[in-house]
Amino acid sequence: MIIHVLLLAAFLLNLIVITYQDIRYRSVPVYVFLSASILSFLIQYLRCGIEKLFVSQALLNAGFIALNVVVIFVYVKKIKKIPLVNAIGLGDLAFYVVLIPLFSTPVFIYFHLISLLIILISYPVLKNILSLNTRAIPLAGLQAFCLLCFILAFECFNMNKTIIGSCSLIYWI
Repeated sequence: MIIHVLLLAAFLLNLIVITYQDIRYRSVPVYVFLSASILSFLIQYLRCGIEKLFVSQALLNAGFIALNVVVIFVYVKKIKKIPLVNAIGLGDLAFYVVLIPLFSTPVFIYFHLISLLIILISYPVLKNILSLNTRAIPLAGLQAFCLLCFILAFECFNMNKTIIGSCSLIYWI
């Protein structure tokens, strides 16, 4: 139990760093994503172990992200006519690698959609408050902040309802 608390605290610290670095500098060092990925895998491993369900859900989560990237690629290539690197950053993709082992597939999709909706609604206000000069949305940073809020709400303040791990249930939606 104590190791889980320490790993979760380290993971939350990584999310804070990702949020700050992406919003402030529009760049997050690779080692931050690497450490966050390792921590998310370790948290999952300690919570549920490596089981067939975990592997299948990680593959489904990766497939969901791949489908999103393909849709974005087709959209920016055919409709916007801009390069993919101008539409989505490498840090945004790296953050999805952090998320893949962390959630069961239904929770993963739920978090992805809700966080994108929150970002889409709140970004115009945040852009003015934070005095951001770029049109690009710091997606990894804002999703890291959403994840931080989700974890605090469901893991730290409500111990009976967990969202992390493939053995988690989606009964709280």
